[in-house]
Amino acid sequence: MDIDQFYKMDSDSSFIAELIDEKQPDFDHHKLIEGNYEGIKFPVYLKHYLGTKKLRDILHTDFCAKLISEKLKNILEENHITGWKTYPIKLFYKRMIPIEGYYGFSVVGRCGPIDYSKSKIVKCVQPDIGYTFKAYKGLYIGLDKWDGSDFFFPEGTQHTIVTQRVVDILKDFSKQIEFTNLADQTTDCTLVKI
Repeated sequence: MDIDQFYKMDSDSSFIAELIDEKQPDFDHHKLIEGNYEGIKFPVYLKHYLGTKKLRDILHTDFCAKLISEKLKNILEENHITGWKTYPIKLFYKRMIPIEGYYGFSVVGRCGPIDYSKSKIVKCVQPDIGYTFKAYKGLYIGLDKWDGSDFFFPEGTQHTIVTQRVVDILKDFSKQIEFTNLADQTTDCTLVKI
């Protein structure tokens, strides 16, 4: 297998929720994102605080967790997609009006770390402002340590990586979900220490 058979997944939603759960102000958000629920009291309480109110199948939070719609959860379950699990949440608009049909989303699949030394260095231009920067092209993940899950994080990151199977199932389900082939993925060189 090669990196061109895998994709980084994201969403174009600008809906961002913040944690409002006073029962657990000190829990480790990273563990929640990675599916380690030890010491967390459910449901987790969140409310919209930034961006559009328009609901999408994937919503974002201010601590990098993703929330998914019940419709997306059902598609993943019906197709026996692996490497993920959900947790119960209570989601609200700013004025505490409930938003139904969403779950917290954790990625539990894993692979080895990213190796940027295998990437090519390319020149990129950010079109809207004309900013030019050097970037690593190609996201070389540690497939030697991949557990075979459809959703997974490379060791040391929370980049949501998916298999071709996930792309094939979800590409017609929602135009709101974005997939970038790992061979085409660019990463600003200033953001990475090698």
